[in-house]
Amino acid sequence: MRKSSIKRRLGATCVVAALILFGAVPSFAQTCQPAPSKLEQIAKRGKLLAGVRFDFPPNGYVDSSGKNIGFGPDIAREFAKRLGVPVEFVQTTAQSRIPLILSGAIDAEFGASAPTKPRDEVVDFSYTYIWDEYVIVVREGMSKDPKDYMKTDKTVGVIQGAEAANIWAEQSPTSKMVRYQEYPELLASLANKRFEIALTPGFTARDLLEKLGERVKGLVVGGAYRADPSAIVLPQNDSNWRDWVNWGLQRLWADGTYQKLYRHHYKIDPPFHIWENNQLQPRVTDIGDPARDPWKK
Repeated sequence: MRKSSIKRRLGATCVVAALILFGAVPSFAQTCQPAPSKLEQIAKRGKLLAGVRFDFPPNGYVDSSGKNIGFGPDIAREFAKRLGVPVEFVQTTAQSRIPLILSGAIDAEFGASAPTKPRDEVVDFSYTYIWDEYVIVVREGMSKDPKDYMKTDKTVGVIQGAEAANIWAEQSPTSKMVRYQEYPELLASLANKRFEIALTPGFTARDLLEKLGERVKGLVVGGAYRADPSAIVLPQNDSNWRDWVNWGLQRLWADGTYQKLYRHHYKIDPPFHIWENNQLQPRVTDIGDPARDPWKK
């Protein structure tokens, strides 16, 4: 393992521990107290800071009245209810979501983020809570088969920071890419013939083509080229918060709230289970003293 990788893994705790051995610092307890868990920070602050998308239906978007709508915001609302605090929504994008987690500006990002290895080196993830597919969007009359555009010099429209672009580039290294900040702008540009195809998650493509109407007239959803799992993005190395979020997802599943919200926003039953082998974590719905368990309140 390279030194840089070792340093990232060990972090400040091991560095301070080494200094203690050489007498450079008087006490580990005095010099390297662990940061408080997000659970403690949320309780002290009195609200949950939830990162959500404003341009990514049905996961997260804003309606005509300015209200945050979507599966992600609704899951965040359920969590805030169980935490006994209000929720404050903070806008995230594919580019800003991880920096906002790293800076502490949000407690979790309830978007649609694939838990890739490079990302997992700097943030943590919940269980997969959404399954989608990466698809191509094309103009009417064009081929809907992704293979017809791979290994060519076609220009492809993508969202900056989205994993869809990286996966496409692995399969089609000669494609040229034009990057956009938001999905409505991406699809409107495709409709205006600024490039050949756009790469989007399937649910988002279908939802936006309906919502945007005339702005994207003549566009159709093509085939899929990769499965797309998504998870809630969480701060690195905060196991108390990560465990609470994961147990929370399973509890929502156990009482049927999760499935109800998924059907409402995605129009299908969840094509997966929150726990491997189709089982919930043992006793996840009966943990500890009900008087002390926020999920029981």
